[in-house]
Amino acid sequence: MESIENDVLETINLSEASKYSFSKYAPVYPYTNEYLDKLYSNFYLYGKNVLTVAASGDQALYAYNQGARNVDLFDINCLTKYYYYLRIWLIKYFDTFYLDEFNIKDKENYIMSISSVYEILKDGYDFEDFSFRLQSTLDLLLNFVRPSNIEEAKALRYWMLFSNLCFAKDYSFDSFVHNYYFMDDGDKKIKIEDLSRIRFMLKRNSFNFYNVDLKSKFNIDKKYDVVIASNIHETVRDKDTYAFRDNLYNLLNENGIAVLSNINGNLKSSRKKFLSELFCIEELPSYSNYKGKTLSIGTILRKK
Repeated sequence: MESIENDVLETINLSEASKYSFSKYAPVYPYTNEYLDKLYSNFYLYGKNVLTVAASGDQALYAYNQGARNVDLFDINCLTKYYYYLRIWLIKYFDTFYLDEFNIKDKENYIMSISSVYEILKDGYDFEDFSFRLQSTLDLLLNFVRPSNIEEAKALRYWMLFSNLCFAKDYSFDSFVHNYYFMDDGDKKIKIEDLSRIRFMLKRNSFNFYNVDLKSKFNIDKKYDVVIASNIHETVRDKDTYAFRDNLYNLLNENGIAVLSNINGNLKSSRKKFLSELFCIEELPSYSNYKGKTLSIGTILRKK
């Protein structure tokens, strides 16, 4: 079975129980639970090559908004890659930042435009198995997409297969994503109003996606100026600390930095001591988390 087809089947099999696991197939965050304005104000991304956790896609999109030259993604959850493509398409074609803000009022004019785009897509890609219907806003978006490379074409195929499977099972796409595909995660912490810079960079750049676990040993040859690791350190077990530290070190260029954010608590003192063997450590200013607890917004690790 092709991997894309398997990814679709794994997606449709997500359940409430899936929300409590960090694995290759798990629900995705619809938006970040980090205060990226506060976090990103403590380091420079302009002209940098960045590797970030994929998660909701906000970290990557915000990096482009802050002037990053190129942004690649990693995540243990391979479904985050497909969600990131949805985010890209929303920005490219509809100037919309989040999926739940995608609300088309004048559908007739869009449908007239879609028909010509759909014919162009069919000429370039083998979509003969797909019927042309608009059973959800997802279909409306997908029929505007014109892939610029093979990876984007694969992502389009994933979402078209998924949409058709939803239709066959009589599922509502909107209901499925909110009940099973998305993690429940409170209010949005950021919103970028002017998407022009992000749109320009997305049209100009492609990206690499690495389906890896930062807590397990792996090898990626490419080096980066900045690695944004979100709050992954909060889930690192003691036995995985070496792999976590060494992965960050090996991913960075000389004098590169890794950025760790704090959601539930500060970086442990014992872990700081361990990390200090390979990194210079800078504790960032404080903020109040979602529970009202005061803690550091994060930590910068500068490669020695």
